[in-house]
Amino acid sequence: MIVIFVDSKNLGGIETHILHLAKGLNQFNYENEVWFYRKYNQGHPLEEQFKSNQINFSYLDGSLTSLLVRLAENNVDILHSHGYKANILARLAKIIFQTRVVTTFHNGDLGQGKLKLYTAIDLITSKISENIAVNKEISNRLHNKCTLINNFIDISTAKISSGKEIAFVGRLSYEKGPDNFLELAKRHKELNFCICGDGPMKNELLELSPKNLTFAGQVKNMDAVWPKIELLCITSRTEGLPMVALEAMCRGIPIISFDVGGMSQVIEHNYNGWLIAQNDIETMSYYLINWFNLDSRAKNIIKNRCRQTIEASYSSKSVIPQVVKLYTKLISKG
Repeated sequence: MIVIFVDSKNLGGIETHILHLAKGLNQFNYENEVWFYRKYNQGHPLEEQFKSNQINFSYLDGSLTSLLVRLAENNVDILHSHGYKANILARLAKIIFQTRVVTTFHNGDLGQGKLKLYTAIDLITSKISENIAVNKEISNRLHNKCTLINNFIDISTAKISSGKEIAFVGRLSYEKGPDNFLELAKRHKELNFCICGDGPMKNELLELSPKNLTFAGQVKNMDAVWPKIELLCITSRTEGLPMVALEAMCRGIPIISFDVGGMSQVIEHNYNGWLIAQNDIETMSYYLINWFNLDSRAKNIIKNRCRQTIEASYSSKSVIPQVVKLYTKLISKG
């Protein structure tokens, strides 16, 4: 029995990851369920997708006690946590109950203020648990005392996109660089740009937005949106290995990205996408125009390379066995 544990109220990279983890474990016939630390508002945006994919989930009451009680009531083999708060709580559970704990480090951003403090506690206490890092940069931060396992997605139902929009998909916050994307849209008023996401910079971006840039808001399920997208731009200032990159590439959507975090793991420059020096809007603009100048044959070659990259190294089929191997190793220790 594997429990995926997270404290979350919105939909982002971590949430997309746990959806694909639960789906992948189901496909390999491993019993699992998702525990949310607490219920925010009317429930989590993932509820519909969990139900449609027959993924069991439930909510705790937002206290360590409720986690401990739930663990006492269930025969849990592995508690697999995601995000700094869930990681810290899971390690406390290990100290109290000797629960087998695996934690995944997703975020390339160390944060500011309280977030920076919590992130530091997460790192300091990481020696208590078995740890997974989703890219080399995060692995180095953990002094390599972790298992490096790629982010992954279920590609079984993903179809090649024939869309025409240039998209930004992510939280509208400074570290994700939506302002860089807006600047790109301003430079190419003959093209259609779209932002999918919400966050603290939304109002600022709306005020400065050119007419060729539309805002889709927070999208609960991107399945209906990906077919409209032709090219994804990742304009982040800091990054891990974003799930949106894998979601896009498995659909044959190439990426022009700043060379941050783990992007160089998945993108090979001029082969299946393009890597640009951080904040170099001028060069990103160049490769944007270069893409639209390619003929359909050249575009299809790159689209197929994107799909092949994900299938080989970032699909549930290729990665879930690595996760299960770590679970098995931990269980064998007793």
